[in-house]
Amino acid sequence: MLVAWRYRPRDTWVHRLDPRVKILTLVVPVLIAAQVQDVRWMLLLFAVGIAYHLSARIPWHDVRRPWTYFSVFVLVLVSVNALVFTGGGQTAHSRVLLSWPWLGFRGGFPFLAPHAYHLTAAVALFVLAQALRMYSIAAYAFTFPFVVDPADYGVAFNRLGLPYKIAFAMDMAFRYVPALARELQTTVDAQRVRGYELDQVRGGPIGRSVRLAPVVVPVVLNAILGAEDIVDAMDLRGFGTGKRTWLRQLAYQDLDRWALGVMALTLVVATVADLTGYLNPWYPPGWR
Repeated sequence: MLVAWRYRPRDTWVHRLDPRVKILTLVVPVLIAAQVQDVRWMLLLFAVGIAYHLSARIPWHDVRRPWTYFSVFVLVLVSVNALVFTGGGQTAHSRVLLSWPWLGFRGGFPFLAPHAYHLTAAVALFVLAQALRMYSIAAYAFTFPFVVDPADYGVAFNRLGLPYKIAFAMDMAFRYVPALARELQTTVDAQRVRGYELDQVRGGPIGRSVRLAPVVVPVVLNAILGAEDIVDAMDLRGFGTGKRTWLRQLAYQDLDRWALGVMALTLVVATVADLTGYLNPWYPPGWR
């Protein structure tokens, strides 16, 4: 099933942040994490991201499924990077931590041959930093839809400098996936009441696609009809004939200014540290 994001109003400092600041939390942590290669600093960024996520007091049952899917994705990605793209070759500049039989690429046919894989310190710290980087970014991304009122999407993007047409398009895009997920869940529940069991769909790709028609067809048709309703509503209100204004007004508070200052300062420090080599990969004593 798709993950149905739902805004959860809470009295937390994360919810009290201006929507524009929350949007920037999707951008600034990415720019910072992309420059950090030192696993120690990446651990700090990971801790800050998790603290931000926990501060929003989002119920675990709301985020359990996205975190589970994301963890599987991270596990597969770092495993492929470690086992395939790094090669597992033993080098003179990195300590070998573990070794086991594996397959390696070769120049001629059959292109694969038995090969001893060496898990070096460089590879281990690289994949650890990579996993922490993705988790750090995901902590902010998974928090965002639960702490931003959907009514604030458009005005927030517009106040960040986007033209009102693009801001409205972003507003609709951010609302589309949660709405589609809820529509899909409603359709599945309705079909189960009629005796349709989605868990018992079997067969090949074509057969499964045909048997999923009772779910897919209503969802697609409702999505098309919903889009037509939105277009008609926009036409009736004269959208696009002139510059629009927003009923909702946003104003930065002291908490927002502090958050913006901390993000800006951290980004500048991380950029300078990266340019001067302070964020290069780090190895414990004796691991090189």
